[in-house]
Amino acid sequence: MLEVKTIVVNPQKQSQNCSNCGEGVPKKLPERTHYCANCCVIIDRYLFAEHDKRKCSNKY
Repeated sequence: MLEVKTIVVNPQKQSQNCSNCGEGVPKKLPERTHYCANCCVIIDRYLFAEHDKRKCSNKY
């Protein structure tokens, strides 16, 4: 039987923090690129979201 693990994550402010360094990076919904002035990472918002999800899931 396949075992599935569900992780509940508070979505509030998830996309507002850099997944690379954790710095707060406020942006508006139409912005398609994540840019962090703290660690100089530039990434497409969809790749950023996927990286952020993986980072959250690796904690458990």
